[in-house]
Amino acid sequence: SDPCTRSAPFGPRNTTQPWLGPPKGAMGQQCCSASRFRDTTCCMFEETEAYSTVTSVPSVVHPGDGRTLSSPSDGRGAYDPVFVNGMLKAVWPMVGEFAKKVVSDIVEPAVKAALGELGDVFSIDMQTFDLGDRATEFGELDVEHTVQQTSDAEAPTLRVMTVRSTLTWHARLTAFGHIAALRIGVTHVKLQGDLVMELVGELPRPPFFQGARVCFINPPSLSLDCHSGSKVVDKVAQSQAIKVALQQVASEQLAQRMVLPNRMGFRLAPEADMFTVLHPRPRGMLLMTICRAAGLRGMDRRLIGGPTSDPFVKLACGAMKFQTQVVKATLNPTFDEQVRLPIHQPNEQVVTFELLDQDSFGKHDFLGVASVRIADLIASGGKEVPLSVDGRGEQGDFGTLYLRAEWRDLLLQSVPALPKADKAGEAKPSYVFVGVSLAKDVPIGPVGTKYWVEVQCSNRLGLLGQSVKQAKPTKKVMMSDLVVDKEEREMKATLMRERLEICKKYNMSEEDAVRLLGVEAVGLELCDAALGKDTTLLWNAPVEFFIGDCAHAELDISLKCQEPASDRNTHGNVMSKLSSVISTKMREAAHNMLGEAGTVLYHWKLPIRDVLEQERATSNPILQVGDTPTTLHLRVQVRSVGEPTSEIA
Repeated sequence: SDPCTRSAPFGPRNTTQPWLGPPKGAMGQQCCSASRFRDTTCCMFEETEAYSTVTSVPSVVHPGDGRTLSSPSDGRGAYDPVFVNGMLKAVWPMVGEFAKKVVSDIVEPAVKAALGELGDVFSIDMQTFDLGDRATEFGELDVEHTVQQTSDAEAPTLRVMTVRSTLTWHARLTAFGHIAALRIGVTHVKLQGDLVMELVGELPRPPFFQGARVCFINPPSLSLDCHSGSKVVDKVAQSQAIKVALQQVASEQLAQRMVLPNRMGFRLAPEADMFTVLHPRPRGMLLMTICRAAGLRGMDRRLIGGPTSDPFVKLACGAMKFQTQVVKATLNPTFDEQVRLPIHQPNEQVVTFELLDQDSFGKHDFLGVASVRIADLIASGGKEVPLSVDGRGEQGDFGTLYLRAEWRDLLLQSVPALPKADKAGEAKPSYVFVGVSLAKDVPIGPVGTKYWVEVQCSNRLGLLGQSVKQAKPTKKVMMSDLVVDKEEREMKATLMRERLEICKKYNMSEEDAVRLLGVEAVGLELCDAALGKDTTLLWNAPVEFFIGDCAHAELDISLKCQEPASDRNTHGNVMSKLSSVISTKMREAAHNMLGEAGTVLYHWKLPIRDVLEQERATSNPILQVGDTPTTLHLRVQVRSVGEPTSEIA
């Protein structure tokens, strides 16, 4: 066949590239020239390491946080997605069944919460839900092998296989919901974005990797078509306001789960460390100053003088958002507001700025948008960067936005017990990671009780303009997810007692009995646990802070619960609902100051100095409640932040 059109083993290649010979490499195919992602880096890594089916050529690893600088041979490979897309299409019916569970367990509760008072009368019709017959499709797969360094002395490195691709989904689906008597649904979805899939921690046996994590680097584009069963309602459902509202809810839920710094993670091997594999640390901290803007458009007419505006800026970087204060009556506003951003992939992440004119009534007027790559901000070296404001296709001059940025790498080494001040005499910033793992032997409350952990840290540096007074909560775990009904608990306890008696009958040692029964102790405690008198709550949730003067900082940790509310008045007290709406702002203010409402079960204080004085960079404290068996298991890591630099380590 013609050497320029011969197919590669995984499907037709780009016909502009010559056939390079028989397949080679770990993926069974000759590595070709890099795709559009060639100059990008994955989370906490850079460049690639040589990799083959037999032996690995050692790469040059930076002494920092696992960034591979170069390799004697290029391990990159670009692969045709035909086989992957075919397999995905074959299993699409099973994906549809899984999607039903996700919609029922996650999406519906999230939409209910987002709708506020209307959430009480909202539901998704799971009987008619259908994902459609058109599967998602991947573009060209760009594969590279990297090394993630950790602070674990026993396993200082993890090999990672990173796959990048463009994901596209143009779906014809059926997803209808009900808001009281109104039936409205989504029938078409268009989703497209750059996806990163990482297989982390190679193993010499199945499943061959310790875990997997998936994310979009930047928010994907998303559009929806809305319909109902009525032509009259369709006119409302297809209105731009309804579409925008639904797209905002869908985009927000997607961002909270799959857009950096958020990821979907899966532990494949039971011995895998959840926080190392599924929650990698950021590459560094970007301190961005939104300085000023000039030459903006005037959207408000005045009786005296020319048109003016009340401008403010909305910033978005991945799933992170920030908004400046409003500057009144000017086309050349000075904002001078700082925001700190934890950055995971500086060569790929983009910051977007939307400039708006505040209107007291109705929708804010659009003034323009601007965007810039994080890498370009870092390269500016702290100098002021002008960005031209764009009108989204509208012609004309929309002005200029001016920024400054300071980049600090997150270093692998831990902070010394007595960290030195920087050149300005101020305490150097440090990074604190708190992994909330689980709580054991927590007394069970009524079915429906929610449990969560809130973590606060003194000497905090605000991220994204958030109040440093607001504690960071984990997700809430409901007891109904953990505890079965009384009859089933008693049946399990009876079965456990019978097994324990058999162990005693054959004079089995306590160690062997523990291994056989899959518990941590035998005897009365075992039976009580089986009866459900106490339980283990599992979060595996990360909480992170950037702080100053870490030697004098302190973690404040609370285990909270909230029992289910009493039966509501089914007659719908109008005054009660009105009062609830009026007090919403008051509740939000209280939340910002005091954290989420709930009963504090246990409370601990942990000085950061206690972590710094240990030999290892990572501590695994177990916090106990007095003489009770209740314990909270944490992972705490304190890391140094480097000096300001214009280069990415």
